[in-house]
Amino acid sequence: MLTGGTWKTVSGGSESFNAIKTDGTLWSWGYGDFGTLGNNRGGNIIYVSSPVQVLGGGQWSTAIIAGITAAGIKTDGTLWTWGNNTTGQLGNNTKIHRSSPVQTTLVDNLWYKLGAMTYGLNPVGTGVYQPVALRKIPTYYLYYSGDAAYISGTTITDESDRANTGTMSPASIYQTGCPGYFRFNGTTDMINSTWIHYASDINIFTLSVWVRTTSVGRKIIGRENVVLGTGATSYDRQLWIGTNGLPYFGISSVSINGTTTVADGSWHHIVGTFSPNDMKLYVDGVQVASNTSVASGENVNGYWRVGVYKLTGWPNGSDGYFTGDMTKIAVYPTVLTGSDVTTLYNTQFAQINCVKFSYTGSLQTWTVPSGVYSIDATIIGAKGGDSGSAVGGSGAILNTTFDVTPGQILYLAVGGYPGTSVTPAYGFGGAGSAIVTSGSTGAAGGGLSGIFTGSSLLPSEVIGIAAGGGGATGRASNTGGGDGGAPSGSNGGEYDGSYGANAGYGATQTQAGNGGTQYDAYTKLAQAGSYLNGGAGGIGIAGYNQGAGGGAGYYGGGGSASGGNATGGAGGGASYAVGTALYPSIKNATGNGSIAISYGCSYTVGQNILWAWGNNTFGNIGDGTVTNKSLPVPVEYNATWSNIGGV
Repeated sequence: MLTGGTWKTVSGGSESFNAIKTDGTLWSWGYGDFGTLGNNRGGNIIYVSSPVQVLGGGQWSTAIIAGITAAGIKTDGTLWTWGNNTTGQLGNNTKIHRSSPVQTTLVDNLWYKLGAMTYGLNPVGTGVYQPVALRKIPTYYLYYSGDAAYISGTTITDESDRANTGTMSPASIYQTGCPGYFRFNGTTDMINSTWIHYASDINIFTLSVWVRTTSVGRKIIGRENVVLGTGATSYDRQLWIGTNGLPYFGISSVSINGTTTVADGSWHHIVGTFSPNDMKLYVDGVQVASNTSVASGENVNGYWRVGVYKLTGWPNGSDGYFTGDMTKIAVYPTVLTGSDVTTLYNTQFAQINCVKFSYTGSLQTWTVPSGVYSIDATIIGAKGGDSGSAVGGSGAILNTTFDVTPGQILYLAVGGYPGTSVTPAYGFGGAGSAIVTSGSTGAAGGGLSGIFTGSSLLPSEVIGIAAGGGGATGRASNTGGGDGGAPSGSNGGEYDGSYGANAGYGATQTQAGNGGTQYDAYTKLAQAGSYLNGGAGGIGIAGYNQGAGGGAGYYGGGGSASGGNATGGAGGGASYAVGTALYPSIKNATGNGSIAISYGCSYTVGQNILWAWGNNTFGNIGDGTVTNKSLPVPVEYNATWSNIGGV
């Protein structure tokens, strides 16, 4: 009987057992030769008659014992093995027995189910066992979409489930727009991924990138055995544009290419797919080349590098840095079919060639095209006005998705940046106050940008609003405006807090920002914001610093009070969306707002893959060979496995 805790699962081998408690700890007992019990004890025929804890803490979700080899998956999805490793059953690229858990060479968090297989007969006539496991295939190995929500400084957050963070060098590579994209200068710019991909894990894949350039002879994306620098000795699985302007795809010294230039300054979708003896190149949704002679890529681990560096030895390629633009950079862990590629091209074409609305000073309209039922929008509020050395608050950036109806008319307000004016540009920013004789001007607030279902711009008609930044008062550099909301607006900068709270307050999604408070009879109270509108700045007497206008928003920010030292910047407005809402860490610190609308659908590819390792004398691993494997290998890529048995 098992005592001493609440047990959750139990698994048995021929002579050993393990079990997991509800606290996540793993325990084992029975025959412990080769370290099968995982308690850091090994040797000849060790029997344990009561449970002992397996090393590794309390994070186990499942475990098995397969003969005298054990395996377990932790709650973080990592796979660990221990015990007998005569033929590589531990999957860690060695044949050394282990008496405590070691992580398999495929170091990721995609493992979720364990099983066991048997092979041959031992002297007493029973099968010899080794573990196998199911591993989730991520939607992507890597995905850098260009969406501003995933950009922060030099870091690109990977949108795959691999957390394959990218590093831009420098941060200025990233360009906001429709879509967001990465611009390479041809001399120093690059993107490097941080995740090392094992060669055995990248023999079935798809590379997909949108490219816009007039330059030739450089790499688009590829794997190199260095994460930085120019000294790679292995560079394989790559796309590039040849010196003749044609697109190329290369695997293991074999390349295929298109016949029409892509270096024409237009966006082109370039896709390379590979599985053993099946290599294809697509341009703009159409297959342009293929080859069936390549069995696998180079057996070297490496990193994905974008826009850099080695191409020596490849046809019409040269080492160096790419010049041009890229977006929607993806590495899939599967082969996209021709139909998949065409669908992806058509979908992303709508995103790449999306509709952008810039500042015009008036309300604009857009009619939803036929067949479109969902919209993705990037809405950018305007920057607040500047005054003297003080800078207006930045406009907010809102990414939102919402449902629409074909033929529906949407109304778009694109906010304006007032510069140093006290008069707000279109977009409902609060008015500032002009200098009187001496002192400093309070600039107007930045306009909101928003999408509405009706021309009255009522609260019930709001789809999404990105707030404007608050205006600055030119008293000093610390009297700048508050940023537009993400979702709430920031307060304006206070010159001297001992004179009270004279700066304007930022708005929230439920309340407008209050105006800066009056300090004395010479300090003039500012207005609070309201629905859509930023509050006006306080109008002071001659020689005083004038109040600045609040940023517009779903609720506007408050204006700032005027006064001598009792003054500050205005508050930022609040942003709001009725659908999903993402607020990137970057903001609009440069000028007018804008709205970009795209109407392509999301596209994902994923499946579950069966992996096995260890003895393969009788072809029991199922990978088409009879060679023992000390690393996990995929059994079958072209099927989705849902369960796995044990013996």
